[in-house]
Amino acid sequence: MKQYDDLEKALLPLLVTLEDRQCRDLEARIHRAAAGVRRLEADNMHLLRERASIHALLKKTSEDLIHRYQTIFENSGTGMLIIEADGTISLVNSIFEQISGYSREEVEHRTSVFSFIIPADRDRISSYHAARRQGGSGIPAQYETRFIRKDGRVIDADVYVQLFPGTLQSIASVIDMTERRRAEISLKNAHAKLTMLSNLSRHDILNQLTVLSGYLELSRNLVSEPRFLEFIRKETDVTNTITEMISFTKDYQEIGINSPVWQGLEDSIAHAVNNIRPGEVVITIDAEPVEIFADLLLERVFYNLMENALKYGGTLSKIRFSFERSGSNGIIVCEDDGAGIPAGEKENIFQRKFFRHTGLGLFLSREILAITGITITETGTLGAGARFEMVVPEGGWRERSRPGAASSRE
Repeated sequence: MKQYDDLEKALLPLLVTLEDRQCRDLEARIHRAAAGVRRLEADNMHLLRERASIHALLKKTSEDLIHRYQTIFENSGTGMLIIEADGTISLVNSIFEQISGYSREEVEHRTSVFSFIIPADRDRISSYHAARRQGGSGIPAQYETRFIRKDGRVIDADVYVQLFPGTLQSIASVIDMTERRRAEISLKNAHAKLTMLSNLSRHDILNQLTVLSGYLELSRNLVSEPRFLEFIRKETDVTNTITEMISFTKDYQEIGINSPVWQGLEDSIAHAVNNIRPGEVVITIDAEPVEIFADLLLERVFYNLMENALKYGGTLSKIRFSFERSGSNGIIVCEDDGAGIPAGEKENIFQRKFFRHTGLGLFLSREILAITGITITETGTLGAGARFEMVVPEGGWRERSRPGAASSRE
């Protein structure tokens, strides 16, 4: 600001040529102008300092973000790579080096991502790559393929790819699934063998039980003494119990074999009703048009509940199914007007033991429902009937988009 002070000093001598009043007026104006210039310069200096401070903060923030993203990229737990529009790999992390067997220097800006893909998958992956940059729809962000390592070994890989917004670059993560795939195949083969052995054993045991039942029936016709007839009756009961238990192992074996699916509630109940003989008992379905995400054996649950009511409900006349809402949960209700369940046995009936020989079916039902987080409890009143409530958690039920349509199998 020295130049403004010098200007002020240069103008002051001229004041002596003016009248006193003019001189004082001009002098005041000169001083005000000089002061204003000094204030403006001070403000400019303050703005410059603030700008420098903001620039330093932005620089530090940018450096911190770059360091943070570099850390995430390097330590994501998966093989990471950045792919250019022409398929060239411009950056990889250390895990990708482990998966591929190549060093960064051998890959970055030197190798196309398609060279890692087995020939049978290259066209498919290349089409994804091109369509993603053309804004196509229906392009999978996640897919499976097989990678060729530097040593020639082929590995199974899960890949997830997304474009960087506003660019033609994409970032991909690669997970080596080879060992998991092998374990899955081994487990599947072992399960198949165990299932075959179980089926053969069960078939043979049931055949022998059929023979045993036949001999017991013949024995009953050959004796008349009450004591021996009672023995034969008890032996027949044991044989029937063993038969039921062997049949139960087949049902239990099938739980969880297939992935859960969305199933129309009303359809599932109706199919179960069609497979049972209710006699004079009236069965009604007052369920809303909703779908339940559950194991494929859901229908068996409804069958077991009806069978249990018909066998042990006493003089019941009706069984009713309905669907209720409780907050975000859904509740499937099966109730009857039979004998009901004693308060002390409400939990025992679901255990793997007998409450009047009903335990296995209800135990199986609870296991089927539990696969997708559905709980079942008995809340009825003794003497007024049984009431089974199956609570379906949020996300496990939904309204049907097309009422009356067939169950979806997504």
